[in-house]
Amino acid sequence: MHLSSTPILIYVASCAAGTAAVQIAKAKGLQVTAVCSGRNTERVKALGADHVIDYTKDGYDGLLLKYDAVFDASGKINKTKAKRHVKQNGAFTSVAEQGVAKERKEHLHYLNELFEAGRFKAVIDHIYSLDEIVEAHRYVDHGQKFGNVVVLIAEEKE
Repeated sequence: MHLSSTPILIYVASCAAGTAAVQIAKAKGLQVTAVCSGRNTERVKALGADHVIDYTKDGYDGLLLKYDAVFDASGKINKTKAKRHVKQNGAFTSVAEQGVAKERKEHLHYLNELFEAGRFKAVIDHIYSLDEIVEAHRYVDHGQKFGNVVVLIAEEKE
């Protein structure tokens, strides 16, 4: 099977892990179906998703097919429900099952290559100063961010 014909489903494709997963999957030549809220549909498409399903619409689960791989980028998806969309001999994984990510030099080199080639973008929703850390946490906890939230530890001096 060619990778370009390999379908992957990414749940919560608009979160930090999800926006990265969409871009990496596309760079690998996968056919990406992304699940996110309707307000993020166009932004997730712009990252490379081939199909985007709005989870806020009734019956969205019925629009999902079977996939070679299903990735839960939030760690909050109902696993039993999600695994119904995994093809026989397919794979399901969740950030909740991964624990702390182990950085490997070759993975960082690969991401850097994608970045330098313009095929991977850091998706930053909002930037806060360290003095605004409480507001940053509130914003993240609200669950409506797109991509990453950055907290600046030190301001640049001019």
